[in-house]
Amino acid sequence: MIELTTMRKYAASLLRLATFVALVAAATGQLLATSANPQAPAGHSAAPERALLERYCVTCHNDNLRTAGFSLESLDLGNISADAEAWEKVVLKLRAGMMPPAGRPRPDRETYDRLASFLETDLDRAAAASPDPGRSD
Repeated sequence: MIELTTMRKYAASLLRLATFVALVAAATGQLLATSANPQAPAGHSAAPERALLERYCVTCHNDNLRTAGFSLESLDLGNISADAEAWEKVVLKLRAGMMPPAGRPRPDRETYDRLASFLETDLDRAAAASPDPGRSD
């Protein structure tokens, strides 16, 4: 016959295992819920990012000048997925430090990184919400 202390140890082990499984299940459920609903954080305004674009980018890349055939003036920071390809180009130029060009006023590195991160996060969120698996034939 199994001793009472052995049964208590066994029961305690099962309880710890059940608790661990419940925590993992809860965490997994939270991750799945987060990835299934990739909305922008509540209350976030794109006003600071728009101000950066206006200050450093739109002076050349506007609807009138269209420098390099590119305008940021009418692109919506609140709906990045609508112009994802254009925003991807912006991120590449920012990360490479290519824009604004030499001789033009430039933000500091932290500002570059903050703007690029904002755009990357929204682009990733939009891609997660509407994945494009590529060709299906």
